[in-house]
Amino acid sequence: MYAVAQHVWSRRSGREGVNCCLYLHDGSRMDWTSPDVWTAIDRHPGRFVEQRNDVDPPGGNEVRSYLDLVAPDDGAIEPIRQALDLVAIDVGAEGGAVVRSAFGIGVRFDICELRLRGHERAEFDRLKERLLSFLEDLSHPRP
Repeated sequence: MYAVAQHVWSRRSGREGVNCCLYLHDGSRMDWTSPDVWTAIDRHPGRFVEQRNDVDPPGGNEVRSYLDLVAPDDGAIEPIRQALDLVAIDVGAEGGAVVRSAFGIGVRFDICELRLRGHERAEFDRLKERLLSFLEDLSHPRP
């Protein structure tokens, strides 16, 4: 799977929020022991499955920060949570983008808007919680 949470600002409505999307790889031959985040996201994002938007749908929004996640399609939440918690340790320490793999899950996080520099950990935590909530809702649909 490729899941993404983006902190966006809409040029159309002037609203700000977090949009999430999910793609599945449908059994592609990814190396899940150490997934290559760049390849999975930029070359083989997978088949679009679902999106949840706090603001306008993609197109016309400015991305302020993003959190990309590449994991096996089974979407087991606990390994995803553990990988994100482990990656969180590095957020803000290097002053730039963070790209890591842990527990067979690839993670990429970056800030796109300069005014958010220095607030990397708060941005990461916001996107992490929204992404986990999105994935949990999909794995346990409400009646």
